[in-house]
Formats: sequence, C-alpha cells, structure tokens
Amino acid sequence: MARTLYFDCRCGAAGDMLLAALLDLGAPREKIIASLRTLNLGDWQLTAERVLRGGVSATRVVIAEPSHPHRHDGDRHGDHHHHHPAAPGRKLADFLEALARADFSTPVKARAEKVFRLLAAVEGKIHGASPDEIHFHEISGIDSLLDVCGVCLALDYLAVEKIIVSPLQVGGGMVACAHGLMPVPAPATLAILQQFHAPFAAGLADKELLTPTGAALLATLGEFAPLPPAQVAQIGYGAGAADFSTHSNTARALLLTPSREAAASAKIPAASIHDATAETLGEIRFAVDDVSGEILGWLQEKLFAAGALDVYALPAQMKKNRPGVEMVILLRPEQRDAVCDLIFSAGVSLGLRYQEITRVALARRWEEVAGQTARVKIGTWRGRDVFAKPEYEDWRKTEAPNNPFLRGTVGSD
Repeated sequence: MARTLYFDCRCGAAGDMLLAALLDLGAPREKIIASLRTLNLGDWQLTAERVLRGGVSATRVVIAEPSHPHRHDGDRHGDHHHHHPAAPGRKLADFLEALARADFSTPVKARAEKVFRLLAAVEGKIHGASPDEIHFHEISGIDSLLDVCGVCLALDYLAVEKIIVSPLQVGGGMVACAHGLMPVPAPATLAILQQFHAPFAAGLADKELLTPTGAALLATLGEFAPLPPAQVAQIGYGAGAADFSTHSNTARALLLTPSREAAASAKIPAASIHDATAETLGEIRFAVDDVSGEILGWLQEKLFAAGALDVYALPAQMKKNRPGVEMVILLRPEQRDAVCDLIFSAGVSLGLRYQEITRVALARRWEEVAGQTARVKIGTWRGRDVFAKPEYEDWRKTEAPNNPFLRGTVGSD
C-alpha cells in the first residue's frame, strides 16, 4: 500500500476543515505558513486552535486579514456567508499568478492548479461563461487560496501518495450565494459531485455542510472508494466554525498502513516484503525524436497535474540515427485512460506502450533533527534504518553553510 490517507467526510467538509485535519495529523504548521507567505498575498494571519465539536477535540484553522478579521470566502462550514458584495471577484488568472510566484514544489503547484481549474470550469459552466473569464464570487477571499495551497503543502509534507475519500454529507436547507439564495448543495458543489460521480447524502443538518472548495479538493486530489483493509497509524480531526447538536462538525484524516491481510494479497508475499510495501502500478513509455524540450517539459507538468506519480526522460537512439528521448510515466492503473488522453491530445506521439509493474517501497518516516532546518527522510528494511537523507525541498529554501546541496558553493573560496 502506498502512503495512503483516508478523508472521512461523512459529516461534511470545507477547505479550512481539511487543512485543520492535516495539521492535527501532524503536518508542520509553521513550515506551511512560511511556504504560504511566498504567495505574497499581503498581511494575513493563520491560527490553529483546539476546540470541541460534538464532544470531540479537534483543530480549527482561522485565517484573518487586518481589514477582514473573519473568514469571508464561503468556507465558514455551517454558516451561510457566501454573499460579500464588498469583496471583488477574482479570476482564475489571479489564482494562477499567485501560485506561479510561490516557492512551492512542482507537485504542490500541480495539485493546487487542478483544484482552481476545476472550480473555474464548474463556475463557468453554471454561468455560461469561459473558465478564464469567470469571476469567483463564492471563493474570492484569500483564505480560499490559502486553504487550497495549505492542503496541498500539508499532503506534500506528510508524503501522502494516495488519497481515498468517504461518501460526503452535503447538509440541507438554503445557502446565501452571490446571486441570492440557493438550495444546498450550492450549484458549484453539485456540479463537482456530478462530474466525479461522488457518493453523497443530505439531511444531517439544515445547513450547508459541504462547500465548493471542500468538494473540489476532495474530488481532484482523491478517489471515492471504500476504506481498504488497513491499520490506522495516525488520526487528525479538523473542525468547522459551528458546533451542532446533531453531529460532530469535523472532517477526519486517517493515515493508513497496510494490514496483514492487505500485505498478503500483494503480488509479493508479505514474508519477503519485511518493512516494505508492494503495489501494482502502471507504466507508460513512448519515444520521440521530433519534439522540443520545451514541449516535453510542459507535458511533464501536465502529467503531474493529471496525477502521475513520476515522470522522467531517458536518452534514446532512434531510427535513422536520430537522437531522441524516451518518456517514462508511472501512474496508478485507474489513471491510464486520462494519461493516454493527455499524451495523444498533446500531439507528441502516435503510440505508446503500457504495462503493469510491481513497485516495492521501503517503509519511511520523516524526522526533525535538532539544529537543522530540514527534515531527514529515513527508510527501514528488516527492522533497520538503511537510508537517511535530508529532504531537498526543505534544504533548498535555505543558503545556510551546512546545506549539503550547496556544499562547495556557499562559504567557499
């Protein structure tokens, strides 16, 4: 089993709740805040506080600007505050521009871009306009941008490879949107549920329990499936703003490890896995000798955004003595059609090869080292730590003399 996260959202979900659940799970709040600062969105504060929701202790995230001390983007889970005439509607380009200047890794940017493009697409369809021209009314505040990017950063810090999502609860009643009262689920939320065939129920409370941002994050980053045979390694609870008498207003995040039954069903016997996990993945390969590096670089970003686990290029000697490039894409079998469609639609190749392979990965963990600015990734085999390396994405944000990735360049003669 890949490092798997299960979002239990049977009581609803919003962007701030999902972020709070990941922080409660152990994602490093201060490092995430430092990364979010690189979006250059002005003065804002993110606080995480312990609250009780239906008797359950949970983390609640609050994002505030000096001029807007309360949340204002429609993700106030359980409150009907979508309509804010004073807040200017932002376009997709505004979100992507902020994302482009942020100091995030490529996978984090790809995940966040998928969420924003989905929200723009459904809003455009609802209002009969181009996704590029639509003004976001329901998520116009910077807190939506911070929630989405914060969730993507937290998943990266937790090294989550696969996300499974429970059936969703949408609530009931009416919600105040930019264009007036609308039935729950709100139009954008309902469009996302339809597009991704998401299982959902209504009626737990006469309030909006699933927001557009929450739905977009879950639909684009995860897959709706039953909880697999597994053991729970860690649990995080993210709280909404309201405290209902009918249910616990929380979203749960469960970090899973394979159960013995799951390991026994893998292609490699559990006895030979030891501390590693084995899973079946798909591999796509195609070779080209007439495509520029710029196009292949663009394609790599799109493949990561489509959910590819890894994309890399190998030098190839092709027909007619032409030097070329072989592209290798690692993906989950259920992503094959979407990735093939992306490759063929880009017009870079007339054919490709697909096969299923078995990947064996060491059990891994990340540890903080006293006096250091980066986590250390540690791999375990047969009960022993056999691999240890500073996390590059942490190290590259500093030019400290003890940065091993800059050895020979910083402080050298």
